[in-house]
Amino acid sequence: MSSINLAANVRQGLLSLQDTSSLQAITTQHLATGKKVSSALDNPVNFFTAAGLDGRSSQLSGLLDGMSNGIQVMQAANKGLTSITSVIQQLQSTVKTARQDSSSVTLGATLSVGTNQATAAGKQLTVGLSGGVNVNVDLATTKAATLTASAVPAGTGGSVGTGKGGDIQISSSSLSGGTVKVTLADADKADDIVTKINAALDKDSNGANVRASKDGTGKVVLTDFNGNAVSATDASNNTAGTTAAAFGAPVAATGATAVLTTDLLLKSINNNAALSGKVTASKDASGNLQLQNATSKDITLTGFTGANLDGGTATKTLTAGTPFLSATRQNAANQFNSLLDQLNSMAKDAGYNGTNLLAGDKLKLNFNEKTGKDASTLNVQTQNPDGTAFGALSYTSLGLSQASTKADGTTNDFTNNDNLDAITDSLTSALSTIQTQSSQLGSALSLTQTRQDFTKQIIDVLTTGSGNLTNADMNQEAANSQALSTRQSLGISALSLANTANQGILQLLR
Repeated sequence: MSSINLAANVRQGLLSLQDTSSLQAITTQHLATGKKVSSALDNPVNFFTAAGLDGRSSQLSGLLDGMSNGIQVMQAANKGLTSITSVIQQLQSTVKTARQDSSSVTLGATLSVGTNQATAAGKQLTVGLSGGVNVNVDLATTKAATLTASAVPAGTGGSVGTGKGGDIQISSSSLSGGTVKVTLADADKADDIVTKINAALDKDSNGANVRASKDGTGKVVLTDFNGNAVSATDASNNTAGTTAAAFGAPVAATGATAVLTTDLLLKSINNNAALSGKVTASKDASGNLQLQNATSKDITLTGFTGANLDGGTATKTLTAGTPFLSATRQNAANQFNSLLDQLNSMAKDAGYNGTNLLAGDKLKLNFNEKTGKDASTLNVQTQNPDGTAFGALSYTSLGLSQASTKADGTTNDFTNNDNLDAITDSLTSALSTIQTQSSQLGSALSLTQTRQDFTKQIIDVLTTGSGNLTNADMNQEAANSQALSTRQSLGISALSLANTANQGILQLLR
């Protein structure tokens, strides 16, 4: 087929329209896809560079899912540890309740001893408890101030004075009330005075700190065991034979050795925390010190010479009582075992999506798309302080065991206070272990969340960089489209004018 010859101006107009149409097709594609580089033909360098950036962005986006899943696994484990901490605190409270109940041991043997045989400071009663624990109780003190009567003769003869009986006032800063008034009769002898003074002192809450006694000559002596000055003055203004004449002037602490009274020794034993719940002290019908075993183990008492409590080397034994589980301790043991079972259940239920860190599972998190030595990973697993794997968490792995629900003498027998103290120590250790695990998980969780945020930022950087290379400027493309439309209209008009000029030839052939 022969070609059609077009005039030069028409052909030029036609080519211009074809170029405009081609550019308009490209602009339309840019507007439709939003991309100025859609294939390697558009710009090979930008296309392949953007493809690499998009590929890494896609890989990192996939890793974000793993990080999110890992965070939830750690959150579940942390919730489990928080609940287990609460259970351990309840276990501590249960043991404390059992420990405070003193009705699980029948009181053992009693021993009545006199307390006025010690002759020097440093003399002690040594109480030997189970487990090799010795508790020393002083029998005498060097911190004492004394006041000796001057007008009461030796023995039981002699009276306070020849006048009327009256009141004397005992004063010392060791007394809670500061002073104690004592009413004496004119015919009272030294023994009567001692008895009446001590009876009056007993009515003061701190009266055991001041005691009346007789010295070696039979005279009345006031002793302040705290070393504070003690005085006795006439409180009734008698005119003849006043009771005040029986004592000398107030004196300061002299550091003299004073034997602890039965009342003071009783107080020092019952207020000794190491003996609380183990040895009880009281006075027998004769006023002597009476000691009783409140435990299920024999207790040794050292400090005797023969039958006398004087700080000697002889030893006596307080026989143990018979242990049994009271209702309180029985309930405590049952509750203790139930809580241990709940602890195990919580540990088993602390998983997420098939992974449970408290069951000994290991969680591996990938933080970048690389492999080998360039890979960035984090292995999350509960560990011991030395870095070895802790394994499945349970009350057994925490060093705990079920309580015995009968008085069988085992290490978890709730009748034995020593066992309860040991269980308390084990619970404290278990709580420390849980806190260590929580700290480890908290650190791993914080790191994972930081890497998650970092990865999101990197993905944003990669996506932005890829877009800068391939995305079309929509404002520019819209302007191009408008310009090309105008250009196409002008081209059509120009082509029409060129054809009109050629049509003039037809007029000449008519």
